[in-house]
Amino acid sequence: MRQMEQIVGVKLPPEASEKVQAFQNKLLSVMAESMTWESYKQDFIRIYSAELSEDQFQDLVAFYKTPTGKAFIAKTPALMTKSSELSQTKMAEMIPQIQKLMNEFTESMTPEKP
Repeated sequence: MRQMEQIVGVKLPPEASEKVQAFQNKLLSVMAESMTWESYKQDFIRIYSAELSEDQFQDLVAFYKTPTGKAFIAKTPALMTKSSELSQTKMAEMIPQIQKLMNEFTESMTPEKP
């Protein structure tokens, strides 16, 4: 709930906790349904094919068959989780600055009264 408070910029009352949790669960459900391998597969093929040659693909396949490649595959989920947590932390640190900029912008867009 703390992250939600940071995003909306207000302290939420304790009774909002259930609603926030329900919203987060719905949001995660929508994301899980939409972000499947099948929904990304053709896009990844297009992106990787544009950047890597057939020989480079074969080299990657060979790498992933090595002990180091297998270790990398096994550790990738933890690396992604830690990277995501780091990004969330960095974003949370920026929220006060972003809110200040938004407030300044909003004030600058408000016409002055004569």
